[in-house]
Amino acid sequence: MGAFGGSLTYIENTGTPKAPAFMLRSGSLNPFNGNVVDASTAAFADLDGDGDLDLVVCYDDGSLTYSLLYLENTGTSMAWAFVQRTGSGNPFYGASDGAPR
Repeated sequence: MGAFGGSLTYIENTGTPKAPAFMLRSGSLNPFNGNVVDASTAAFADLDGDGDLDLVVCYDDGSLTYSLLYLENTGTSMAWAFVQRTGSGNPFYGASDGAPR
């Protein structure tokens, strides 16, 4: 979940699909800790076609426009490992809404 203050909340299912048990993860246990500035909104999709979910975050980059952050899942669909891709490694590089706030 995203937040206006710039954080991404990570709630992990430590149980099973049939008997879920959710735990809030923070600090170093949150794989998304410290990745955005303000007003974040997150969405998962398989952007690179490798069968696992990657993460895209729309956020206010501090210049009064919204930008897109790409975190590629370099792990698996069962064991996530996210790496932030920047520059030409981010398929959304340079994309923003361009609207002044």
